[in-house]
Amino acid sequence: LYRLRNPEKPDPRCAAKNCGRELKPVEGYYYRVGNELRRVRPQTHLSTKLKIDRKRQAASIGELFSYETNALEKDIAYVGLLSGIEHGDAQAVFDLGTILVGGARGRGFGKMKVEMIPAPSRRSIQERLDGVNEVVRRTWSNCPSGRVLFTLDFLSDLILPYGQSLLALLKETFGEELALLKETFGDDLKVGAAFVREGYAGGYNAALGMPKDMMSAITKGSCIAGWMPENKKEELINKLEQVEAEGLGLRRYEGYGWVLACDEFHCDRLAVNGGAR
Repeated sequence: LYRLRNPEKPDPRCAAKNCGRELKPVEGYYYRVGNELRRVRPQTHLSTKLKIDRKRQAASIGELFSYETNALEKDIAYVGLLSGIEHGDAQAVFDLGTILVGGARGRGFGKMKVEMIPAPSRRSIQERLDGVNEVVRRTWSNCPSGRVLFTLDFLSDLILPYGQSLLALLKETFGEELALLKETFGDDLKVGAAFVREGYAGGYNAALGMPKDMMSAITKGSCIAGWMPENKKEELINKLEQVEAEGLGLRRYEGYGWVLACDEFHCDRLAVNGGAR
């Protein structure tokens, strides 16, 4: 959004006091401790063992096997959602308390504790949508009228259906009324396309012992902006609520396709760089 409003300016700089450095992509995941963000850096360990011949009760000559393990910090946890199952079935999972995940579970690896925690609270879709549009209109003097602008941030990779583009997927979800800003504003938003990065997603099917197909994907951290006519605002809110709850694209049950609509981050960036503060 900042680039859309200021197409002639270079990449935005960090708005923190006494910083001003160029913003660059940062890989990995982060978690908040107080006012500080820390990067999650799991340490990978590779252990090589000798195979034991059960008949001879001795090491088999020339036969080795290896374990690759991730050692997480003490206060790191995996957080996710359970969907598509009844509440009673979900409660039964949490009642287990401790579960074993990964390989070599019979040798004591992969012990984890399962807990149910409250979902993070956020402002409603309508409040976030209104906030984005308010800041855009306040900081962008020639903002086109009669339309509602929204953003979608990809929290995980989005796998595209076979032979389908991102634009086709969005039009299928939001309807033909959707128009991406790149289509609407042409040359002014060419640089904005850098916020969408294409890649591939694969995986491994442990049950079949085979790799999964490589599929086209939009990588996590990408962001798109679009608009719909103002008279379609209620419909847009319903659609945004749906895609936040259900995700987009394929293999969503594996964690792909999670998106966040109208993140307040964009309001903060526009307000700081647009001189509204």
